[in-house]
Order: sequence, then structure tokens, then C-alpha cells
Amino acid sequence: MKKTGLIAAGCLLTLLMSHSVFAAEPGSWMQEGGKRWYRYEDGTYPHSGWTRIDGHYYFFDSEGWMQADAVPAAEALKGLVADDILKYSRNSGEAPMAYPDAEGTYPAEMAAYELGRWVAGRIPRLPGYVAEKAAAVNNRHEWCFGTDVSNSTENNFPRYYAYYFALKEYYQSNGAKSADTYRKLLSDAEFFHEERAADYVRALYDDLRPLITDFNNLIRAQH
Repeated sequence: MKKTGLIAAGCLLTLLMSHSVFAAEPGSWMQEGGKRWYRYEDGTYPHSGWTRIDGHYYFFDSEGWMQADAVPAAEALKGLVADDILKYSRNSGEAPMAYPDAEGTYPAEMAAYELGRWVAGRIPRLPGYVAEKAAAVNNRHEWCFGTDVSNSTENNFPRYYAYYFALKEYYQSNGAKSADTYRKLLSDAEFFHEERAADYVRALYDDLRPLITDFNNLIRAQH
């Protein structure tokens, strides 16, 4: 990305990258060819993550262009995920992002998947009791996660979050939201369990709840 007058010392740019997610330095919005970027008074600019400007969060790509359609996954999941977990995600410097679908909405499954990836990166080694609980979920719900070697906690981690919060939204809204995720899971369950498919989807949700709580508590323990 070429910007006139943006010649800055490499060490200063490195420092800015380390805290750019919540940088609050004064500056001005700039526009070039229909794209927007933000110029700080010292000539540098936010990039490669989320930045708070005048109380609002904006996502900038690696070249510094603002991505208007992206929102923090935390914002897309507000009301579903505990507020402290969303805050930790936003403040981490690596806040996951969510993108809208063709209808311009932010599906809970997609946003929660990204949040799950972020959590997995924060707790790469699970305590034994949590690892055992996750393994039990994997085995109990092979209809969902598969019956081969790919059915592992490492591979399933973001899917735990994606399915749990999408189902939470589905049940809390009486089927008005995240219906696509529910139908997808129901179809998978029907292949193995036919008329009891709905019960198996509900059991997946119930089994994921305490697992997600364990994961979130591990994140809380870091703060």
C-alpha cells in the first residue's frame, strides 16, 4: 500500500503493530480510490488487526485498508457469549473477525468458529480432566464429528464453539435464528439415528455446554 508522506522508522512501526488493536493515537481518516485508511499524526497507520478509533472498532488489513464488512467476532456474538470472554478476545491483540454472509448478517456458527480458534490458540494444552471430557464428547457424538482419526479435540475445537453457540441461538430464539446450522446437524443425526435425530442434536448442545464453560474458565484464569 503506497501512501504519500508515510515514511516512518521500522522500529516505530513495529511498536505500533504490538498495540494497534486498541491504539487511540489522534489522527485522521484518509480516502484513496474508494478505500479508507487511518493516518496517525506521526505518519504511521493501523494495520493487520482491529483498532479502536473514537470508541468504535475497525478492522484493517495487512496493507492498512479498512475492511468495512468485517466485525469482531465478539460483537457478532454479543448476547450469546459471556461478556468477559468477549472482552478478553477484543483486548488480546488478536481479536478474531467475522464476515457477513450473502444476506449481510453474521451467522453465529461462523463467528463462534473464529472465537473457538482464538480460544484454542490461548490454551494449547488442556488439563487432564478437560481433555477427558472433550474426548468423551468426541466419542459420544461421532455422528457429528466423524468416526476416523480426524475426530480429535484439536480438530474439533473451533467446531465445539461453532455448534454450541449456533444451537444456543437457535434454541433461545425458538428456531428463528441459526436455523441453517440446526438443519445441517439434524440431517447428520438423521443419517445415524433417524427419528431420534432431534434428541441427539439437543444432547450435543447439552454436552457441549459444560465443555465450553471449562474452556472459558481456562481463559479467565489467565486474567
